[in-house]
Amino acid sequence: MDTRHPQRHLLWPLLILLALFGQGLRAAEHLPALHIDAHDISVSGISSGGYMAVQFAVAHSASVRGAGIVAAGPYHCAEDSVWQATGPCMRGDTPIDVRRLERYTRRQAAAGTIDPVAHLKGQRVWIFSGSKDETVAPHIGAALEAFYRRFTDAANITRVADIPAAHAMPTFDFGRACDATGEPFINDCDYDGAGTLLSWIYGPLQPKNAGTLSGRFIEFEQDDFTPSPRLHSLSATGWVYVPQVCAAGGYCRLHIAFHGCKQYQEMSYFDGNTPVRFGRTFIDHAGYNAWADSNRLVVLYPQTNTVLSNPNGCWNWWGYSDDSDYDTQRGKQIATVWRMVERLAGQR
Repeated sequence: MDTRHPQRHLLWPLLILLALFGQGLRAAEHLPALHIDAHDISVSGISSGGYMAVQFAVAHSASVRGAGIVAAGPYHCAEDSVWQATGPCMRGDTPIDVRRLERYTRRQAAAGTIDPVAHLKGQRVWIFSGSKDETVAPHIGAALEAFYRRFTDAANITRVADIPAAHAMPTFDFGRACDATGEPFINDCDYDGAGTLLSWIYGPLQPKNAGTLSGRFIEFEQDDFTPSPRLHSLSATGWVYVPQVCAAGGYCRLHIAFHGCKQYQEMSYFDGNTPVRFGRTFIDHAGYNAWADSNRLVVLYPQTNTVLSNPNGCWNWWGYSDDSDYDTQRGKQIATVWRMVERLAGQR
């Protein structure tokens, strides 16, 4: 501890509170209804957001055409246990029983808690495992690929494992060094992760907008879709990027981007001695918006928050907050995000 300047340590909490207070003055809106097909959407995510993207893609496979997964493993990997989550599903210290996870998935489909697994056959799946990731071992991505191969045509699955990235969303030109670990968990790898995954899911895209974006970012009330979102480790508000052509009533497609742990908007951390509020860092810099702007894509950025059993603002992929249905359509977070999809599609 630095005892030479004790007043600096006393100022840090005050600086963070001032930053947070300024953000609380904004009035959030209601999520708009747009010309979107709720049964032709795509998802992606990093880390816990990657696990949530897998859960959402499997639970709603009849509506999800593709998934881009960064640093995450198979559906139901944690098997309702935080110890399983942090062990085999992150460190990879013991093998993941993909066969058992397949059986669980088929049982859930038979019970009607997720869509029939036949819908997974044509899903387009892009998997990224950074070769320098020491948080989620790279071979966890291989287990995800093995899981998907039990349901999905092999030609629809691709895995990238040769980029020397640490535990982060890989971008072309934003963030820490590619092999560095730490906030904001977005790394400059000279590799466009968002653009590559979107191209895999949708096929050839129009070049991304290299200039000023045409659309607007809307902060919306997440409690429109679930009472007391904080009970389910969700923030009071989320974000959506709507290109101008979509706001004007043109037909557009929807992509849902799930942030990772410690990437939620209310997260605060120190960069050296400087307090930093995470805010829109993932929303602005993960790499989706410029591609969305020129390809008629609306990007939904739902947001988590913290609870006692989830101090890092992770998405629920192991069953915290007593939500035993967390990886099915009945799961509190999955159901909340699905209601957002329905609102954007004008169905509620």
